[in-house]
Amino acid sequence: MPFELWQESDRTRRLFELAPALFKAIYNESLVMIDEFEHSLHPTLLREIISKFANTPNTKGQLVFTTHEAYLLDQDYMRQDEFWFAEKDDQGATTYAPLSDYKIRYDLDLRKGYLSGRFGAVPHTRALHQLQWNKYAEAKHEPTI
Repeated sequence: MPFELWQESDRTRRLFELAPALFKAIYNESLVMIDEFEHSLHPTLLREIISKFANTPNTKGQLVFTTHEAYLLDQDYMRQDEFWFAEKDDQGATTYAPLSDYKIRYDLDLRKGYLSGRFGAVPHTRALHQLQWNKYAEAKHEPTI
């Protein structure tokens, strides 16, 4: 049964959105920047897309992306200087540091280190407390959609 594009899943629509940009970056001298690359994509599919980009002979462009997907933190997959961590300070300013600045062993489990905060780049959860969820729940408000 044929589907209209609007009837497709978020993942399928996301692939249609990304395909032209990735094609352009592989075959032309183009820089493609994608924010939250993992949005609606399964981690294995995401990794395959990046592998396709990295392993296509004579790739001419460059792919730069942001992600929170720890599955991609694999030194067998990418070099240390290709991983960069973004850290916001208390004033909201962001600094960036490559994994290569941390002088780590090549057998280190990067996912575990990242998720435990070893490389910084962890969210400030203090702001969640400012939402006063408990106070809101005590008032017995029902969420509206």
